[in-house]
Amino acid sequence: MPVGATAVLAAPRTEPRLCRRLAELGLRPGMSVVVGQRTAAGGRVLRSGGSRYAVDQATLREMDVLA
Repeated sequence: MPVGATAVLAAPRTEPRLCRRLAELGLRPGMSVVVGQRTAAGGRVLRSGGSRYAVDQATLREMDVLA
């Protein structure tokens, strides 16, 4: 997705442990995020409200968006 695009997170397609960790960080299904810049390792920065989340490329592959 391009920088500045808005997306709604769906439930991640991954192991329960990672789902819990993402929820602990505040990244939950149904949450609206804005896609930010790429990180050095190919991940992305996601913004929601006043929070920013750096998500690595492998985790991004496991995440789906609704819009």
